Amino acid sequence: MSHTQNIDYFHYFVDGTEVTAFEPLRAWDRFGTDPDRFLVQMRQVGLDVDPRPVGTELERDPTMELLDMLTVALGIHLPAEVALGPLLTVQRGPAA
Repeated sequence: MSHTQNIDYFHYFVDGTEVTAFEPLRAWDRFGTDPDRFLVQMRQVGLDVDPRPVGTELERDPTMELLDMLTVALGIHLPAEVALGPLLTVQRGPAA
């Protein structure tokens, strides 16, 4: 995951290959070798996996929906105070 103030893009890698990537606000626009890897879980938590009609408002915060998706799909659970605070990111560098 990468973020500035918010989680603004999600990347999921397996063995160094980007499997799924998307912006939570535009979850219908997915990339990677298996862009629909988490489609069932994304729908389950309410991420917009299909484009919203023009003029409709978000019902929930897509950042929280993404965190919910990670809990449902991968068992990753963050307490509310951690999820709502600054989140860390991890990036593996080149092998030494």
